[in-house]
Amino acid sequence: MGRKIKILHFELSDNVGGIESFLLNLYTAIDRDRYQFDFVTTSDHPALGKQLEALGGHIYQVAPYKQAFSYSRDIRKVMAGGYDIVHIHKNSAANVIPFKAASEFPSIKVIAHSHNTLPNGGKILSLLHRINKQYLWKNSDVHLACSTVAGEWMYGREKKFEVIPNGIDTQKFAYSDSEYIETRKSLGIAESTFVVGHIGRFTEQKNHVGLIRIFDQIYNLHPDSVLLLVGDGQLKQEIEESANSLDCRKAIRFLGIRDDVNKLLKCMDVFLMPSIYEGLPVVCIEAQAAGAYVWLSDTISREVELTHQVEWFNLEDKNIAKRIINKGRPTSSHRLLCNQEIVRKGYDYKSLAEKIDEIYQRLLS
Repeated sequence: MGRKIKILHFELSDNVGGIESFLLNLYTAIDRDRYQFDFVTTSDHPALGKQLEALGGHIYQVAPYKQAFSYSRDIRKVMAGGYDIVHIHKNSAANVIPFKAASEFPSIKVIAHSHNTLPNGGKILSLLHRINKQYLWKNSDVHLACSTVAGEWMYGREKKFEVIPNGIDTQKFAYSDSEYIETRKSLGIAESTFVVGHIGRFTEQKNHVGLIRIFDQIYNLHPDSVLLLVGDGQLKQEIEESANSLDCRKAIRFLGIRDDVNKLLKCMDVFLMPSIYEGLPVVCIEAQAAGAYVWLSDTISREVELTHQVEWFNLEDKNIAKRIINKGRPTSSHRLLCNQEIVRKGYDYKSLAEKIDEIYQRLLS
């Protein structure tokens, strides 16, 4: 067997988001006898790090972005490790240091990969994004995006880029009545209880304030309801404290970071995402694969609607709670059909791996 093709991925955060899920699904499905994946992070505890290492990946911790000189020095050291491709996954063009570093290694091919439609961080990051977009474009050999909207935002509407759907392990999310019952039992939730759930970082983008406000209305109309909140983040404590004054507080479960997201989605009747913006959120594909009713704010890309389980709402809609309750809960048969539809539309992680493999081979030929 010849030398493995070495791919360096930028970069893992400390929360399970779209990029982290994408990388784990890709590395799980791609031919690991052919490819060596390594990963860069600024975090002490990168999300899904143990799983990626178990697959054979190496994780390199570098200095934080704010220490720009040290960060730049560290990533240059990592890039000097004989990589064929540097695959840079971005939520914005605010930080282009990895592109600058890669340009110093003529043999390295560079892939830019957009995963979002707006940056976290306010006006400064937005300004940096606008300034750096052209540099990012010129210093990449291939331009990918998780959706058309994410690509247009990162590169510009006039630019040509390739859309790669975020594939998932569809079999892992396939619904079963037994897992529905067992997971609810482990959480102390009755089969008859109406379960609303959300999975995501506690950031302004995810709009947990709006989410809890909607659930408070659901709870007042239907007291036998529970809200499951999975994830962590800088706003978690603030969100918990703000919920303490609400009647529904006793029905809200803050579950933290979990490694059984597939089981949790299968026990939810409704997955609710009132985000202020998104690219093509992997968790929405996972929720559809699990067959839950998926309620999404109309600020999210319509490309995520892959099944008949998706419903849309405006963040100003005063009747959203009533609509959710009236829609009710999906049947077991409908849940299973949704999973099959996800596979049919090419969002299984095996399809993802085939597309990325083709891009890597094309780039190196």
